[in-house]
Amino acid sequence: MLAFVRSYPPDGLKPFTTGFGSDPGMPNTYAEGFEWPPITNVVESRWLFVEAEVLANGMTGVRADAGALAITPRGTVEPIPAGTARLSVTTYPDGGGKIVLASVTSQPKIGEVVALLNGLPLLPVAVGFGCPPNSPQQVQLAFYSRRDARLAVASFDAWPVTANVGSCDFVSLTINGRLEQPPLLALWYPRSGLSPFPPLVTRLDATLHIKIPDTVRSL
Repeated sequence: MLAFVRSYPPDGLKPFTTGFGSDPGMPNTYAEGFEWPPITNVVESRWLFVEAEVLANGMTGVRADAGALAITPRGTVEPIPAGTARLSVTTYPDGGGKIVLASVTSQPKIGEVVALLNGLPLLPVAVGFGCPPNSPQQVQLAFYSRRDARLAVASFDAWPVTANVGSCDFVSLTINGRLEQPPLLALWYPRSGLSPFPPLVTRLDATLHIKIPDTVRSL
């Protein structure tokens, strides 16, 4: 039966996984998984699982389950507050101490970085598994008021663009001492269901003219 379903999937679906389950005293279960393409910026993933098992009366029992993961709009996470007078950019190399990359007081440059972070999409629901335990660099962007009060902190692992870590590359955003959830996506990947966008590290380098690691500079 499942061979037939696999050979003739519903319109628009393509196979992406198979499964087999066996528990003591229970009939064996076989499964086929199918997926629809994402709807860009609306639905990250859509799937259909068809399971079959031989029942006690010799007939075949069939069950079908479908589901979808919607993409949450960015409006659910607070933006970085206005009023930043100084932006501190620091990095924590793997196995090393803190390095100050830049102390930014230029209002146009600060405005560009704030707009960049406020424009990042939320991390999709279907986050990746098996992320590497350590990244080459950890970066922190701290935003301070004129009275040197810390307004917000954005922290992320600066994976190389070629690392292909998918949803492991995200930004943790803390505003007025409160960690915002969910995190922000820093590096687009094909299965995110989002419109492509340049890597965060690349855009920060273009805006602040720093490269990780780098020497201390004042902008």
